[in-house]
Parts: sequence; C-alpha cells; structure tokens
Amino acid sequence: NVSLGGSQVCVVGPSSSQKFAGESAVSRKCDFFLRQPFPDQCYSCETTLVVIEPKKGKPCYLLAMNQKEANSLRITIEKAESALSKSSEKQSKNSSYSRGPNGIVSRTTSALRRSFASNKKVDVCGEDAIENMKSNHDTDGLERINCSKLINADMVHSDPIWPELDTLRGCTDFLTSNSHHARGLEHARLMVDHFKGCYQMGDSSLSDEFRLEAWRGTMRRIIKALVDQLLICNPSLKSCMTNEEHMNQIWLACETWVFGSVHDKIMGACKQMTAIKDNMMDETLARLEKADPSTLGVRREFETFVLGDALYQFKLINKFTTPLEKAICLRKTINCVLEAIKTVETSYTGAMQDMEELLPCTDDLLSFMVLLMARAKIQNLQANASYMENFLYINKDGSKGELGFHITNFLAACNYLQSKEIKDIISQLEPKSGHVPGSCFPVPSVH
Repeated sequence: NVSLGGSQVCVVGPSSSQKFAGESAVSRKCDFFLRQPFPDQCYSCETTLVVIEPKKGKPCYLLAMNQKEANSLRITIEKAESALSKSSEKQSKNSSYSRGPNGIVSRTTSALRRSFASNKKVDVCGEDAIENMKSNHDTDGLERINCSKLINADMVHSDPIWPELDTLRGCTDFLTSNSHHARGLEHARLMVDHFKGCYQMGDSSLSDEFRLEAWRGTMRRIIKALVDQLLICNPSLKSCMTNEEHMNQIWLACETWVFGSVHDKIMGACKQMTAIKDNMMDETLARLEKADPSTLGVRREFETFVLGDALYQFKLINKFTTPLEKAICLRKTINCVLEAIKTVETSYTGAMQDMEELLPCTDDLLSFMVLLMARAKIQNLQANASYMENFLYINKDGSKGELGFHITNFLAACNYLQSKEIKDIISQLEPKSGHVPGSCFPVPSVH
C-alpha cells in the first residue's frame, strides 16, 4: 500500500495497466501515483475493485487481486455492516465507538467504518467495467477512486495453503505431505543436526544482543534454505511466489518446523541468559500470589474472567515449543477474558456511558497479565518473553501484527514486575516487623 494523502488515483486492469499509466487523459492529480510502478502481482492477476457507495459522502474503493478475493471481501463487508447496524441501535446519535482487534475501545473515524454504519450498496467491478470507462473517456468515473484513507491490505485474505498452520503439527503435516518436499527437508535436517551438535551458543562475556542476533542469523539461513528448496522442487508452489500472503505462510510453516526442531538448544540458551531475572521474578510472584486482584490494578468486575478459562489457558504456555505457538497461547489467554466481557456487554441494559466504561483498555490488559503471572506459578517467564520477541517472524524486521501486540503486553508485564511500584505493593503486603531498612522483603526469622 502507498499512502497518497488526499490524492486521487486510478486503478486499472492488468492487461492494460502499463499502457494506461502513460496516457495523458488522466488528471494531473494522478501524476504522483501513476509515476510509481505497479507491483508485479498486478500484471499477473485479474485486478478487481470492490465499490462501496454510502448514502452520504464519497464512494470507497478496495482493490482485490482477483474476482474470488473481491467476492470474499464483499461478503466480509456485508457481514460487518449487518453486525454494526444491529449494534448501532444501542449507540447514541452523537457518539460512535467500535471494538478494535483486541477488544479495545476506539472511536470510529475511518471513512470505511463510517460507511459500514450507513446504508450502502456493495458491488464488485471487474476489469471490463474499467475498460468501458476508459473507452468512453470517463475520466471522472476513474478519478472517483479515492485513496485519501489508507485501506489495510490484511482485510483481503487468500485461502490458506494448508489448514492449521498455527501449530507445529499442522506445519509438519504440510511439509511432509508432498514427496517434492523430501529433498528440502533432508537438507534442512542436516543443517539442524549440525546446529544442535556443533554450534556454540557463544561466550557469556559477549553481549546478549550480539548472541541473539547471531542465533537469529543462523536460524534465518536454515529457514531460507528450506523455503528456497520447497519453491524449487514443488511446481505447485510456484504460484505462491506472486502471492505475498502465501509466501508468508510458507515461511512461517518452515520457521515453526525449524524452531520445533531446535527448541531445546535455543530455549536452553534463553533460560541461561535470563536466569537471574527469572529467579528474581519467581520470588516476586510468590509474594504476589495471595494479593488481592484490585491491588494489581484488576477491576472487580473483571476478576472472575481473568481467573477462569484465561488462567487455565495461560498455564499451557510452557507446553509449546515454538515462538508461534507460545504467542498464540498469549492471544488465546487474553481472548478468553475479552470474550467473557463481551458476553456481559451483550446482555447489558444500562446507560451507554456505563457500557463504555465496562470495556477494557490497554492498562487493563497489562493488569490482567500481571495477575495471571502471579496466580499461574509458571517458571522461566523472562526466557519465554525473550524467545518469542526474538524468534517469531524472524524474516520481518518490523511489526509482528496482533501477536506482536500480545508479546509486547507480556514484556511490559515482566518489566512492571521489576518496578518500584510492585516493590511498594509487596512491602504493604508483608508484615512490618523483620524488615531491613531500604528493602521491600522481610528477613526470615531464625529459630
């Protein structure tokens, strides 16, 4: 995606996109966009538009890579419209809010979201319609495609190349399902065995950042070698090279399989690296185990939600061996809380302002995680945090998406447990006698 501010842009079909990009009939407002080359994918697929026409305001347009994706996107929009139209009856006319991807309250400001809340017509407009506009010199119709609001490409999803790629077992099944993958897997196993048997995890005198980056580089080379072999040896995967979403799925499947194979060595090194911090955290959490949830910032109305299914889900984190599965465990943990809150919200009949206050915010999510850590009695939390932060999506240097949000929340909880505020809470919970001045922990009595 390219953010174009308030510029008008034109989107055309693949067969004539290169030619049309140079036509002088296009308004000067399009110059910025048209000077930029189209992605290679646009030349090899049937580019299709989804047109959203609200009763008020300008139309919104979404670009899909083919007719199938466009139909899927249209269905998604219509479902969102139906859901929002039902909830809008409970909302005040002057205040509009929506739930974000993690259940957090956010104000509705997007033009696309506003169109969801209004009555609108949704059409799928293919290349033929665009060609007709061109042949009729309908530059006004073409210029109506407005990209003043950046549309998230994640809204358009291709069918997954394999089910259950969010588990180690699913990724393994995908890689072993085709005989064309045998050569690549054998080569990857040799590299993994060499890493496990010969690779030195680094002198402890080296900085943690240097050691982690060295491990990441080695893992990245093994994963890339496996991905390249799959694309070379399996003809059915060639089409994935022009589909970014499918390429990400292939990479993630290989990444998950590799880390499932080297977990003991990598995680063992992370445990050694964070041993001191983990010991201090275990001691802190032991003193917070009996603390009232409200002292940790958890609101009374949320206590039962956090200490129910969410606590059970969180306790499973050490049963998983890959960064992906551990991060998904965090997401499921928080989702257990949010789903329980959503149930209460659905049955709520009070004032709108009170319902808005019931919805959790980011501070609540941090408090939820601290309380879960205090009650779950899980070891090596710092090692788990380092493992997920440094080895999930190692081919991406930027954001890790929704899973990255949950990892960040987990890291924030770990840091908060080392803060002065937590030490003050513990000092208030412990008996006053037997304290050493300046210390928040009591000195045990000797009998």
